[in-house]
Amino acid sequence: MNQAKNVRYQVSYLVFGQLGWLGLVSTVRMSGLQGLVIVVVLMLLTAHVLLQQNRKSELVRLLSAALLGWVVECLWVWLGLVVYPFNPGCMAPFWMAVLWLLFAMQTNVLMRGLRSRPYLSSVLGMFGGPLAYRSGQALGAIRVVHQSSWLVLALAWAVIVPLLLGCDALFEEEVSSE
Repeated sequence: MNQAKNVRYQVSYLVFGQLGWLGLVSTVRMSGLQGLVIVVVLMLLTAHVLLQQNRKSELVRLLSAALLGWVVECLWVWLGLVVYPFNPGCMAPFWMAVLWLLFAMQTNVLMRGLRSRPYLSSVLGMFGGPLAYRSGQALGAIRVVHQSSWLVLALAWAVIVPLLLGCDALFEEEVSSE
């Protein structure tokens, strides 16, 4: 892929990911509209998978990351670190799993260059993860309960980002060896 086409490809993934994030997070109070946003995001994620050379591997990679992420989000709820105001109960809402699908899609496209830079990806995760929670809190989608929760989130994201990037590399190696 030539460089100009690659840049357009990456920009489209960045824009799609950010619009998907904004759509999911800003519609938590509007279940009908959020349901529509979830359907649109899932359709676009399906298109992403269908455009991949190894669709099965990409689907497994995305679903694995989404499951891991949703379990982590549920852990935050169980530990009392975060509350989802429009999701009573002890589990993270479904839209968080969809956000993790979006994030997993972006790690393989936009963050590929960070695979060989675990310290940099860790620092970016340490700041980027809590920034996303802060933005979600500003939109009323989530509430970080304690000031100390921010430190836990930062440390967790400092591990999560390099871990996901490492898993992406393993999935890619497995596919190329087949």
